[in-house]
Amino acid sequence: MVETALKYKHKYGFCVIPAKGKVPTVKWQDFQEEMPTDDQITEWWSEKPDANIAVITGRVSGYICVVDVDSYKDATVIQTVESLLPVGFRYPISTTPRGGQHWWFRSKTQLGDKIGFLKGCDFRSQGIIIIPPSKGYKWQNSPKKTEIPMLPKAVIEEMSSVSFDYGSNKAQDNGEYFSEGVRDKNLFTIANTLIRSGHDPEFIRESLRRIISTWGERDEVWINTKIKSAMKRQGHDNLSEDIREWVLSSSGVFVSSDVVRDLDLSSRVVRKNSSKILGRLVDEGLIERVGKKNGQFRRVETSIELMDWKSAETENYYGLKMPLGLHNDINIFPSNIIIIAGTPNMGKTSFVLNIAKMNTDKDVRYFNSEMGPEELKTRLLMFDDMEVEEWTTKFYNRNGNFGDVVEPDALNIIDFLEITENFFLIADEIRKIHDRLNKGIAVICLQKKKDVELGRGAEFGLEKPRLYMSMDFQSLKIIKCKNPKGQENVNGKEIKFKLLHGTTFIQDNAIQS
Repeated sequence: MVETALKYKHKYGFCVIPAKGKVPTVKWQDFQEEMPTDDQITEWWSEKPDANIAVITGRVSGYICVVDVDSYKDATVIQTVESLLPVGFRYPISTTPRGGQHWWFRSKTQLGDKIGFLKGCDFRSQGIIIIPPSKGYKWQNSPKKTEIPMLPKAVIEEMSSVSFDYGSNKAQDNGEYFSEGVRDKNLFTIANTLIRSGHDPEFIRESLRRIISTWGERDEVWINTKIKSAMKRQGHDNLSEDIREWVLSSSGVFVSSDVVRDLDLSSRVVRKNSSKILGRLVDEGLIERVGKKNGQFRRVETSIELMDWKSAETENYYGLKMPLGLHNDINIFPSNIIIIAGTPNMGKTSFVLNIAKMNTDKDVRYFNSEMGPEELKTRLLMFDDMEVEEWTTKFYNRNGNFGDVVEPDALNIIDFLEITENFFLIADEIRKIHDRLNKGIAVICLQKKKDVELGRGAEFGLEKPRLYMSMDFQSLKIIKCKNPKGQENVNGKEIKFKLLHGTTFIQDNAIQS
């Protein structure tokens, strides 16, 4: 996504920003006049690689503009808009998750937005548009294959009967308010103002209902259309859909304040509505309430993947080498989790550094939460049998959310996984790491108390690991081993060792009960 976002900027002149669903995760108004730097773009999508890519339309992006065609509502709208274009006219087209289309053009000057300039068709040139390869968005005709043309004159003329809206809530009538011919625009202005102020859509609906009743009207469709257009203008096209999209992209446990923060739901009324929507999603079975904390949920994950076990290779071992000759007695498979729980200063870091050193034939990623670069280099220099230049391990500073950054096909070493409270969440963190793995594995260090076998999280941390080891002074005990080599059960076995010079593990005896 970093590479794609930078390409959009440099090749097409797009001002790109990250978004969660349709909602920007940065203050996008700050970039209406100035492009983000390459460093900003790299940082945004490095931190959140699953974020959507949005382009800010208008002047900052070379006067890019979009005809938003809601063809999923009415298939005839495409033919209606195409009638305004020259015969054989080509332009980039991207498709939306709901089946709509975005037609891409450039204008000569800064234009405004025009909502509903044709039935089922909006014009956008002063806001944001989500672009591929964001989730659910695809190129039908990409700008790589089809140059972005100038907006045809006939489209501009079609929109010229009503002024472009440049964001003002002021009525644009030349005549009397609520007079024939301007009532539609007046209703939209009222709905837009009330939505912007954070009022409940039901209150707005009742207000419009009472207004049009004075004209002898009882058109609910008219009212709902104005409210929906106003919500779309204010970035809340459909609050229920926005929250549903957010929930579907979530994993693990979340709280309602996470939704409020990520979707930038600023007003008290909208936040209250979001709580009601989450309640409806509970009723639907999409999410469930968890824990004792009010407003805490998790997504109910019903999707399953059929395992092709018949074609699996039973001896497709990962080939991991470990200190103390453990690899001679234990099989490790792709996507396995290994846990090393140990008391402080008993050799956990030395153990996993040895794993990194012994597996230079693999792509090794070492996530370090304690050592700075100076201390790390000092530790590596202690290995007399390996020059600094020979270390091919990629070292990173990281102290949390490892499930977001582990490399699916690499040897990932996490030193260490730290949870300071709610230790039961250890299981959730390990699960996230496991779900990310493909052909690679993860070796995770945990802290533990002296004379206690299990690390932080206790039995909560035993579920996913295929190998769980406990380390104390000059002693390593195998707590759980699901795949021993041969017939011997090594669970509960203990290895006595000596650690020489802080780098070299010497077995003091054979594996024994």
